Amino acid sequence: MQRLAAKQTARTPTTSLWQHFLSLGSLLWLCLNLIIALSLLLPIALIKLLLPIAPLKRICDGFIQALYRWAVRVDTFYLTYIVGIELDIRGELGDHPAPLIISNHHCGFDVALLQEIVSGKGPMLKFLIKKELVWLPIVGWVCLLLDFPRLNRNQGKGDQAKDYKTVKDAIEGHGIERNSHSGALLIFPEGTRFDQTKRRQQGSPYRHLLKPKSGGLRIIQQHAEAGTPLIDITIDYGQREPVSLWRCLHGRPEKITIHIDHYQLDDIENIQAWLNRRWQEKDELLRRPARCK
Repeated sequence: MQRLAAKQTARTPTTSLWQHFLSLGSLLWLCLNLIIALSLLLPIALIKLLLPIAPLKRICDGFIQALYRWAVRVDTFYLTYIVGIELDIRGELGDHPAPLIISNHHCGFDVALLQEIVSGKGPMLKFLIKKELVWLPIVGWVCLLLDFPRLNRNQGKGDQAKDYKTVKDAIEGHGIERNSHSGALLIFPEGTRFDQTKRRQQGSPYRHLLKPKSGGLRIIQQHAEAGTPLIDITIDYGQREPVSLWRCLHGRPEKITIHIDHYQLDDIENIQAWLNRRWQEKDELLRRPARCK
């Protein structure tokens, strides 16, 4: 038993002082980039709010999208060339201006990855957030100014009705519709970040995933424009050691594989059954041997 414990300890990756320092520097870089983007975004958002003239709003939307895309590319440049993370993207996003995106959810670093994959050259990425997040300094304020749909995430009937209306408005108002400025809408069907404790509490049948929930997707399917593409992104960190935002910020793992699969929302008859099948396929994909250091 002692030998086995020693072997397991030897396999457990350790984090050096330099790696902690690099993670701290990366976090400061990301925060600084957000602060700069926020300072530039605020006056544009105020103009849009105070002067709700259609042509002017379109111009403001164009500036907001350009600013958002610039901030994403700055972060990607840092993480790729300074931290040294390699992104192996398998598949194409397509050219629809407002697709629906779903993805598995490991840690906070997922959002940075998805922003680069979707918004690097494609539409601006919006995602459903908890309403409390808008009070989080910098990150929450950016989400508020970018008009991300905000959910209550509670179990009361009143809160569920509000969340239903929020999702419905996100589809009809911001449009998953062509030629709108709404961009792509992201949903994490698992509802929260993966960890083994949550997996055991759920009794999840998947080794590397939590159970997917179909509620948000069902609402979207009811109100989305016909022909809306559903893009399923699988984030594979390629190793079986724990994944966290802090570790990713110092380049662990060194390589992240992104799988992109396309579906048509109209073609799915039973959302929950479809999600269960997709999550089984994802889990099989994530069970492959580690490819990264």
